[in-house]
Amino acid sequence: MILYLLKSSFCLAILLAFYYLFLQREKMYKFNRMYLLGSTIASFVVPLVPIRVIKEQQLLEFIV
Repeated sequence: MILYLLKSSFCLAILLAFYYLFLQREKMYKFNRMYLLGSTIASFVVPLVPIRVIKEQQLLEFIV
């Protein structure tokens, strides 16, 4: 549970930093509102998606 909260917080921090760097001064209020709502939802969903890492040995077997 702690790992999920850390991943979620990290995702939210990245998306919020992107908003402050690039979107805060834009006058598209509906887009900004949707981005903030979507980024909040995405920060809770993204940590649940499993990421599969291919090891070097598996990659070599796949190529040969």
